[in-house]
Amino acid sequence: MKKHMKTLLALTMALGCGCAMMGDKTAMTRGEMAESLYATRPLREFKVSYGELCSLLESVSQTLDATNRHDAFADIAYDHPLNNAVYYALANGYVQVKENGRFDADEPISAAEARRLKRRRHGKCSIRRSEAPQLLKSICERSQSALAEAMTTHCIKQAALALSSEDIAPKEFIALKGVLAELKAANLPHGDIETIVGSPNDPNRWIFREGKGPFTRHYTFGSLKPDTEPVELVIFNDTHFNLVNEKDEAEANPSVLSTREYRRWLRNGASAELVKNAMHTARYADQTIVAGDVLDYLSWGCMQLTVECLFRKDTDILACLGGHDTTRVMQGKVADPSPIESRRDFLRAFWPHDIHYTSRVLRDKVMVIVLDNGQGGYEERLLAPLAADLEKARRENLVVIIVQHEPVCTRNPEETDVAPLRRNDPGNYNYAERLSGNPKDKWGRTQDVYNLIVRNADIVRAVVCGHMHSDYYVEIIGTEQDAEGNATPRKIPQIVNTGVVYDGGAGHIVSITIK
Repeated sequence: MKKHMKTLLALTMALGCGCAMMGDKTAMTRGEMAESLYATRPLREFKVSYGELCSLLESVSQTLDATNRHDAFADIAYDHPLNNAVYYALANGYVQVKENGRFDADEPISAAEARRLKRRRHGKCSIRRSEAPQLLKSICERSQSALAEAMTTHCIKQAALALSSEDIAPKEFIALKGVLAELKAANLPHGDIETIVGSPNDPNRWIFREGKGPFTRHYTFGSLKPDTEPVELVIFNDTHFNLVNEKDEAEANPSVLSTREYRRWLRNGASAELVKNAMHTARYADQTIVAGDVLDYLSWGCMQLTVECLFRKDTDILACLGGHDTTRVMQGKVADPSPIESRRDFLRAFWPHDIHYTSRVLRDKVMVIVLDNGQGGYEERLLAPLAADLEKARRENLVVIIVQHEPVCTRNPEETDVAPLRRNDPGNYNYAERLSGNPKDKWGRTQDVYNLIVRNADIVRAVVCGHMHSDYYVEIIGTEQDAEGNATPRKIPQIVNTGVVYDGGAGHIVSITIK
């Protein structure tokens, strides 16, 4: 991180005094620039000023025509070590695809690219601030290719965050909010609300669909900062990308090839089409989160689909691990002798953030915590960051949404035989006594992490997960502390969502609004 910060700082300082140029080239390569930008990107505090948004939109607009001619970089494959960095740099308007569709990572950046970098890093632009909302609309309307989609998705999410910026004027706020509403109205499915299960009178257990949109479970929670812009999250899970590609065939891992022979569900990349509806809806939310079992099993092909269908489409996406993500044996007959840490290292090379734990603050009011319980419990490595984040959330008056793959024990005596709201796989389930966090659970540091969650029920608004392949709504018995340190019972909603891949590509999402 320090190396990349120094590299970018040296370049921007040199540009400021007009040096560090070599003809029309600088000493930094395009790949080095992308890598440095990616390594120094904000991960935890997601804020953008209105001035920074204007700079982003101007840069993206200038590169959009070239981007529209290509769906991917010809020389940046899914397994290229710079894939995430290059797509991040593209989405942020730092780089553009060349006429031949290449990125050319080893080529020095041009003086024009260096100047663009400097302007973007300092939030400078030539457009009038009043032009930004209509420029956003124009960018979205002009976007045609898959590469352009990555840019416009990022622009939409940044524009939404800019509504909470300190430097936005009232007229700018009204205009930008109006354009974002127009984009949603023009691009999200509309039609009659079809109730799939339940009733709007009981929103915790209501599943509905609007037009041809995804099956939706919508929840609204209050914040500790009510007079601010709402935060919108879209969460889905269990994409189960299933593919053995040419690289797998060349590698010929016996476990992977055996899995291909016996694992027939969603084979040959069927999930790629089935996640599109959910991803399209999620691009208009502040944050997209995938709650585990992203890969059906560990293979190059499954990772290829993950990169192409998720990580490239939304460069701000968060995703946790499930049990499927770390195994090569899925109904196959050949055991995998590799240790789990080697399999995790494979994932780390592709994942856009830490695979075990990450958190992000949105609009200075909501902390999203994404953690790994995909092995059936919580590991030691989760305890310290979770404790620190919950302390930070309490100190800064943030509410918390926790997203993980597997549900936890509710210890709720009323939930020993919970029927699914809508069934795709398991039926009635004992949430009161089973799952991680039950009183007899001795796995890892599960009890310590579980206790941290349930003892902060006043700020943890919900736990959202997948894994079960059916829809459930249950309530975890937690506590909140008063000023004297006395514990008072308080329930935490646990939203268990079915897999996104069911029902022929309709998609299944959890939509959360924090007011």
